[in-house]
Amino acid sequence: MVLDYFTDKGRSTLQAHLDDIAKRVGPPTDPAVEFLLFSSGIYVADKKCPRRNAPDAWTRLFAVNSPVSSTAIWSRATGHLSEALAFLTGDQWKLRWRRSSIDLGTEQQPSGSHFNAVCLFSGGVDSLIGAINLLESDRKSRVVLVGHYDSTHTPGTQKVLADELIQEYGDERVLPLRVLVRPAPIRDGVQAYPLPAVKESTTRSRSLVFLGLGMAVAAALGPAVPLYIPENGFIAINVPLHGSRVGSCSTRTTHPYFLDRIANALGVVGVKNPIVNPYVYKTKGEMVRECKNQDLLRRVAHITVSCAHPERKQNETNTWPNCGYCYPCLIRRAAFNWAGFESSSMYARYRRDICSDTDLFSRGNLRGRDVRAVAAAFHHADGHRGASHLRAAVSGLIPSGYDMARLSEMHVRGLFELRALLQKATAPIRMFIGV
Repeated sequence: MVLDYFTDKGRSTLQAHLDDIAKRVGPPTDPAVEFLLFSSGIYVADKKCPRRNAPDAWTRLFAVNSPVSSTAIWSRATGHLSEALAFLTGDQWKLRWRRSSIDLGTEQQPSGSHFNAVCLFSGGVDSLIGAINLLESDRKSRVVLVGHYDSTHTPGTQKVLADELIQEYGDERVLPLRVLVRPAPIRDGVQAYPLPAVKESTTRSRSLVFLGLGMAVAAALGPAVPLYIPENGFIAINVPLHGSRVGSCSTRTTHPYFLDRIANALGVVGVKNPIVNPYVYKTKGEMVRECKNQDLLRRVAHITVSCAHPERKQNETNTWPNCGYCYPCLIRRAAFNWAGFESSSMYARYRRDICSDTDLFSRGNLRGRDVRAVAAAFHHADGHRGASHLRAAVSGLIPSGYDMARLSEMHVRGLFELRALLQKATAPIRMFIGV
């Protein structure tokens, strides 16, 4: 595949509005731009290479040739990036660099240069709480909310939530920046090398393009400006629920090892902005309970979308964006239950009710895979309490500086939140799960 990004967007095979960054906050540094184009290319390649074509129907081999201003400098980062990508996606990555000048370009004076923090803003609960806490903790905080989208649903949610934050804190302190990055549609006769029409649904690399966008914005604001990645530790560590979910079969989008490899690579090429996840030792329920503006959170959190597949609504009886049965939805609902939000009908809006829909627990129902895995995790935890301090390591290496005991304790608390939710289920479901 040839991934190109032209000024004439109609010719490009990478469809992206990357120049919005320079227009809104200022031009990023050259290494940050190069990482952004690299991460965008990885994301498009991931989406356009079906895993079913691999020998084991999962592990693919990519050879990537990416443009940079200094091949010598980027060569020193190759090992870190290859390890990060292999860990994130479960594929093999051979990275090569070629010398090329890159300019995102802007003809407008940027308006966001006075902002002093960048926060990834997905439209989910964690990123909403992360933004609220940044704005509440320091009245001098002026935060750019960076969102990525590649479909029609996500930017709407991000916009509504960002508008609520602007209303609460003012547009001098909140700058939403939503950036499109996705494979371009096929335009025969216009594009020199149109992309394949196929699509892979298990894209693990979205967090990489999110990081690329966030780091480009942070670098444009200054080398000391931090990039915040608000993600509860239960999802970040993401201990496999059972034996079939080891390795990249469990997502690792904000795992400490992945972030550590990326930070090392960026440091080598000259992007020094700190990458910070303040919630690595917190469960999602604890994040909800401890949010510093409970009135605002209770008013808008029901709008958030945490679903793994918000647009997959075939054969469903309603069109709520959160399905209710995927793993992120289970954790979201358990967190709201733990924090006492579920007393409001707004927080019961799921396409399927995991506490009453017994059909989800039948062996042949693919929608029930995640809740059945949660049930298996309960049984495993009950039988291996003495080894709980080791469980956080199962999902991947934990870099030095992290407290393994605290991570394991957090993991146990996260399972307890899920158990507390499912203890409210109907009797047949409780019997199946064993709670």
